[in-house]
Amino acid sequence: MQTVINISLNVPPAYQVDKLVQQLTDYGNWLVVNKTQSNSGGTQYRFKSLRGLKKGIKASSEELIREYLKEKYDV
Repeated sequence: MQTVINISLNVPPAYQVDKLVQQLTDYGNWLVVNKTQSNSGGTQYRFKSLRGLKKGIKASSEELIREYLKEKYDV
């Protein structure tokens, strides 16, 4: 289902509005997909990498940091 969301935003005259619209659309899609995936059940964490704080998880600090950076910054 597609929904149109109107937002008010001060955009400088020299800014490429088409590019901004595409970026906002891409980011909105990313938010919706990630929210849908995070509601798939099980223990919920703000970041999956925080799972290392739960007892019984076997992961090194380096693995958890890499996972966090990948999830947060896609690097």
